[in-house]
Amino acid sequence: MPALHKAYAPGADRGKLHHALRDLREVRNRLAHNESIYDRNPENLRRSIVFVARHLSEPLREHIDSRSTVRDVLGKKP
Repeated sequence: MPALHKAYAPGADRGKLHHALRDLREVRNRLAHNESIYDRNPENLRRSIVFVARHLSEPLREHIDSRSTVRDVLGKKP
């Protein structure tokens, strides 16, 4: 684990990141089994993805924010 501190931006709260990554892994598994995730509040999931991306790489976060259509889809309340 000594190199793990280099994986995140300086000052990142690794505890919060751990929980966000755990939640995202659970959602990924549900999606992989074609299960619905709408009961998991998709907007919170989107925020978790952006939170993790920001702590891994600011350019990654910018890329996700500039290309993602999730907000548009959620705004239509499918």
